Amino acid sequence: MRILDAADAVFVRRGIDGARMQEIADRARVNKALLHYYFKSKAGLARAVWLRIASSFVPGVLQMLGSDLPLKDKIDGFVNAYHATPLSVGLRNMGVGATSRHCS
Repeated sequence: MRILDAADAVFVRRGIDGARMQEIADRARVNKALLHYYFKSKAGLARAVWLRIASSFVPGVLQMLGSDLPLKDKIDGFVNAYHATPLSVGLRNMGVGATSRHCS
């Protein structure tokens, strides 16, 4: 958990491309080799962080999308759920969603 929290914070601040494994290891107070042992690469660590973020709101979104609501309400519900989570900032900084590090 400490590693994922550290990685999330660094990815939010620097984006995936700008993040360094050593900075994540320092922030998590672990050896960089431990990150590579468990996650193999920065991409593997980013995937683990993204899965943790997505698992916090995807189940509710899937339930809403499977409901009998009109499509417009489903889309509005998804957008509201995405922006309501404090994790949406992390997702956007990781390049997920309408705003990415390539957009101004």
